[in-house]
Amino acid sequence: SFIPMLALGTVLPQVLRLTARNLDRLGTSTGLLISASTVGSIAGVLAISPMLLRWSVLQVLYGASALLLLCGLVLAVFGRGRRGVAPVMAIALLLAGAPNAAAGEVLFQRYSAHHHIIVEDTKDIRKLRFDNAVQSLMSLKDPNGGGFGYTDFFHVPFVFNPEIKRVLFIGLGGGTGPKAFLHDYAGVEVDVAEIDPQVEQVARKYFFVPEDPRLTIHIEDGRVFLRRTRQTYGAIIIDAYGSGGRGAYLPYHLATREFFQLTRKRLEHGGAVVYNAVGKHDGMNHEVIAGLLATMREAFEAVYLFEATSSINTVLVGVKLEKDAAADVKKTWPEAPYTKHPVTADTLGRLTRTRIEAEAIRHPHLAVKFSQFAPPHYERSTARVLTDNRAPVDISGRRR
Repeated sequence: SFIPMLALGTVLPQVLRLTARNLDRLGTSTGLLISASTVGSIAGVLAISPMLLRWSVLQVLYGASALLLLCGLVLAVFGRGRRGVAPVMAIALLLAGAPNAAAGEVLFQRYSAHHHIIVEDTKDIRKLRFDNAVQSLMSLKDPNGGGFGYTDFFHVPFVFNPEIKRVLFIGLGGGTGPKAFLHDYAGVEVDVAEIDPQVEQVARKYFFVPEDPRLTIHIEDGRVFLRRTRQTYGAIIIDAYGSGGRGAYLPYHLATREFFQLTRKRLEHGGAVVYNAVGKHDGMNHEVIAGLLATMREAFEAVYLFEATSSINTVLVGVKLEKDAAADVKKTWPEAPYTKHPVTADTLGRLTRTRIEAEAIRHPHLAVKFSQFAPPHYERSTARVLTDNRAPVDISGRRR
């Protein structure tokens, strides 16, 4: 955006140079031009509101750009001297060809109240982007496949508690997780808390999130939903990111001690919260990962960390165990939640293989993935706990 702003910033000096033929009247000419500019700014502000009610921000931007180019072309052709025709035509052709320079075919693009939403196809993969941050991937050949590898860790709660009946997702995106759970676990009901109604419409239309009686999408902030609901869940999966000029960011109010205390209240005995965070140990957003680990260890009896190999994601899994509830349960795993936490990576791999052999989990490769904890899992937490009064996580692209 620097080049367009620089170009617009040169307009007033150039107009002043062309109109002020008499230096004795330079002040008068400057005042008249600034007055006209101010009137134009006021008119623009008054005109933009009804425009935005009818057209998107992008449509208004393209329309204003086209109008400016047209005015420049008219002045270049009919004004005194036509040396400006060639540059104006070159800029117009360059801008006209810019949309075709994208790597994929853009199917949908719109500004919502929360995101700049883009859906595009690149070969056999459909992408959902918020600004420049890719949120979801889907195979066009298999709507239930092609997603990011980190979503495999969403299935960890079903190893620890095979009796899960209800799951909550905070953040919908392209619906990779909800679609997988509806497909893989026939008896499970899925709730989703998604703040942006436009995201739900896009997920339904372009990512084939089904109309299913077992799926309920609530258009509400995730923390607000947790505070208002009295429903309890066997698993709560948090995969919610905002977007802005600096890329994707983690909303601070979904990463604090108070948030995890609220999340714990909505978990059943033996249930687990799964938290996806963009970042790596000793890499991008290291401080965020360390802060989340320290904070979740305050709220849950056991916390496990996994690092994705195909993306810069760390997934944390916190397990809730209630001592009184454990004493009341007469059955043992896999007919009841697993309670011998913390487990080793080898033990989790063995438990996963048991569930795969029983055909309770459909993906054989998960046994290997679940038996590989991330390095911070074995370290003592030294980071400060994130709280509502101190949660510096609304950031992106930070490095240690």
